Amino acid sequence: MTNVCMYCRNTKGTTLIEAVVAFAIVLVCIASIVLYIPLLQVKPDQPQEVHMFFQQMKEDMKEAVAIEASGNGLYILDDKHRYRYYVSNANLVRTKDGRGYEIVLQDISRIKASEKQYGADIMITDRNGSKWHTSLGYWAAPLKGEET
Repeated sequence: MTNVCMYCRNTKGTTLIEAVVAFAIVLVCIASIVLYIPLLQVKPDQPQEVHMFFQQMKEDMKEAVAIEASGNGLYILDDKHRYRYYVSNANLVRTKDGRGYEIVLQDISRIKASEKQYGADIMITDRNGSKWHTSLGYWAAPLKGEET
């Protein structure tokens, strides 16, 4: 039995061809892993972010008494605060009472708001051309000191 094992055993070491084949196999494995890494990365879900943005606007409009749509954004007025939403450097920004700078959405090219009797129609367009639309309503309560 020992003679058979000694006969199959290569006592000279590895050949150059064996080393090149092993190196090529390792390179193919590394290349395939590098190519598939971008596919495995988690990308942010833009529609979910847009949905959360619309939810935040809805919260701001709960106490609204008036809204104003301008060419580059939307103002939401309540009896205490004035919120402004506008696009700046591909970011949709929210300010409160003219102070602060909160980025609520990124990679946005345009926000279009139109005033309606019930509230506002809002359309957001991102850099890829995708559009999201919603209608947000409010109950226009009179400002403090006004008669109903």
